[in-house]
Amino acid sequence: MVANIHPDTIYTVAGNKINGNDMLDLYFGATVGRLNQGHDAVLERLGYLEVLEANTPQEKEAALGRAVGKIREVVHEMGMEKDFPMNFIDSLELTVDQDGNLTSGLPYQFPVAQTKLESLIMAMFRRDAYLMRLPGKEMVQFAEFGPHVEDKSLKFYEVEGDNVTAAQVDVRRDVLAEMGIDPDASIEVIQEGLDELLAYRIPQQAKSSMYILKIRNVLPASHDKAIRVPAPTTVLMGSDFDVDKLFVIFPEAEVIRDEEGKAVQVRKVKPDYKQLLAQLKTEEGIDFSSLDPKVLNNIIFDTFYAIGSNVTHLTETTAVMDLDVDNDPILNALTLIDRPTTQSIDINSPHDRLSSAESNMLSMRLRGIYANAIAGRNVMNTLATNYEIQFGEGTIWDRSTSNVYFKSVTKNTKLNFEETINHTDNSLYGKTDTGLGSYFSDQLLSMYLSKAVDSVNDPVQALINDNAVTAPITVLMLTEDFTPQQAILFLNIPAVKSMTEQARTMGVSLQAMFSYEGGPPMAQYPGRTQEVSLGSPDKIATEVTFPSNEEMIRIIKSADAGNVIEYDEGFYRFVLAHLADKASRLQNLHSILNPDNIDQKGTIPLHQEMLDKGESLRDDVYGGAFSAKLISENILPRKTSKEKLAYPVIKGFYDKGKLSLDVMSDLGFISNQPAVEHFKGWVKSTIDKQYLSERQHRDINKMISHHMFTKPGSPIFESGLLDYEYVDSVFFQGGLAGIVADMRNAVG
Repeated sequence: MVANIHPDTIYTVAGNKINGNDMLDLYFGATVGRLNQGHDAVLERLGYLEVLEANTPQEKEAALGRAVGKIREVVHEMGMEKDFPMNFIDSLELTVDQDGNLTSGLPYQFPVAQTKLESLIMAMFRRDAYLMRLPGKEMVQFAEFGPHVEDKSLKFYEVEGDNVTAAQVDVRRDVLAEMGIDPDASIEVIQEGLDELLAYRIPQQAKSSMYILKIRNVLPASHDKAIRVPAPTTVLMGSDFDVDKLFVIFPEAEVIRDEEGKAVQVRKVKPDYKQLLAQLKTEEGIDFSSLDPKVLNNIIFDTFYAIGSNVTHLTETTAVMDLDVDNDPILNALTLIDRPTTQSIDINSPHDRLSSAESNMLSMRLRGIYANAIAGRNVMNTLATNYEIQFGEGTIWDRSTSNVYFKSVTKNTKLNFEETINHTDNSLYGKTDTGLGSYFSDQLLSMYLSKAVDSVNDPVQALINDNAVTAPITVLMLTEDFTPQQAILFLNIPAVKSMTEQARTMGVSLQAMFSYEGGPPMAQYPGRTQEVSLGSPDKIATEVTFPSNEEMIRIIKSADAGNVIEYDEGFYRFVLAHLADKASRLQNLHSILNPDNIDQKGTIPLHQEMLDKGESLRDDVYGGAFSAKLISENILPRKTSKEKLAYPVIKGFYDKGKLSLDVMSDLGFISNQPAVEHFKGWVKSTIDKQYLSERQHRDINKMISHHMFTKPGSPIFESGLLDYEYVDSVFFQGGLAGIVADMRNAVG
């Protein structure tokens, strides 16, 4: 919702006129405030706040001992004893070590306990800190049908000056009761603001995924549906979604009581925006973490409502997901090459049933790719528009000629992106003209996401060559102002499709495919490429003229007809190689700028991967060293600064992720201890990797743990359980069966 916000646009936030820049500052502050409050609540529950407040090593040691005791309490409070075997529960019992410190009966990192305890504690951070909740309810919706008297119909959006009026809805009595409102009260006496609702559907992909509502009437309690919506709602949502479900968000409310404690009024919690804006301009700023959580939630609620009700975003909030063939740029590309625009499924065909299962797996991959791309694009847009931070890739994309400049610092085509050419004429800051309408790039990506969601019913992905290998290239091209038609035509050129199919079937990246062949083709294509200077003799770029639609249509049609046509396959492979490289860099940048998907990261290795990427910035991101410098100076500075951070939510999630690892480290898990990080740094330098993946972090953690518990001097080693003769006789010579038999006889 907070994408494409212009800093000077005036928004009506709970009746207050606020410019886009200040509105975003309040929104980001409220979001970080809720993150801090949730994280602190987890630390308090674990007893770790005492550890942070300790002033001496002795105080910290004592506080950690008490924190260890809290773990056992948490397991009991959550009623998880029944989920774990008795030996695991026994291992949590407290004991005193030889130095007199409280500890658990078994180290938390010991393999028997590590997996379960890690999941338990990290799930608390995920559930209670990273996932921020607003009050709301999942409701079953239905639309109006049949003729209505004009003044009794539920109204959809209407424009009044610079504002858009909310869509009217009727809600069931119990919904009002959950909001704290007397269902028997007249609709007119509901305090202003409590009749405002937000609604969204899953998956969230654009502003049209969320819309603003206003309660009109109350449905009887006996009504079998929870919320009645205007008919255009189902058109807006699209047929590829479960349109009978609506997720409705309420504003935070407070109950006003008289001297006897009797409730006399329920009203919306109202942030004091005038005071907040005044504090925002001061050097000290606002300590959002100290504000009432209900106030923070309503700042977020009011921000979404203000954006949805601003006429500036009307084309986004009313963008229909299901476009017909004449208006859908993706389907239009198929008509250009005379391919069908839909795929029929025979449910009685075993082949089609297997294909549907494959389409479902592909759908999940594509949904992840496009959803992450939309989130990454929107962060980049906000950084550029509101913080003047532009992640250039050293490229210029000219709308009129579709020329692309691959910038390099040498005269070959190896791209060492060290600088950028700042430009604003691309879809990060404007709209792309598809010939069927102009769209922001996040809207175009949403179209691909919708197709991915509906791929089981209508699998057009094979027709447009959309899969896990090609989707990142599509994301790059749409981000850089190419149209869907250009992307689809290029990816269906036989030479291009053959290469992407090989990569897909082999399960490798396109970069790996080109490396198998000795690297990407050289840029020697007369009439298509030329060298251009970027201001000095040592900075030479290769200017590449992207193929015209007419040329690509002719090649594809001829191939589909079974005819042989001569074209410069090497040139297309050259373009593919460099687009694939840039697409990979863009994915890396998106992952760094979207740490809020940490809400899916319930393990230590996933946290380690996120922080490793953010702290190991070099030149493998979109924009290379230039972008890495922007991130390290403005978004993720290593030193605390009073300067205003760009997009502070990013820094907030990284900081809390690191603190979560600190907690796990102090509790004895293999986490971010200096020795662990030093060893992993050596591993990265040895294998020439800039960061380690989640799987690599996980495996190295296990190796370190195994080494610690089995090295000479450890209890396991000294017990003799690791002696060669014992292991060989018990596990390889059948001795284990004899031991079990002896145990049975002893019991019997």
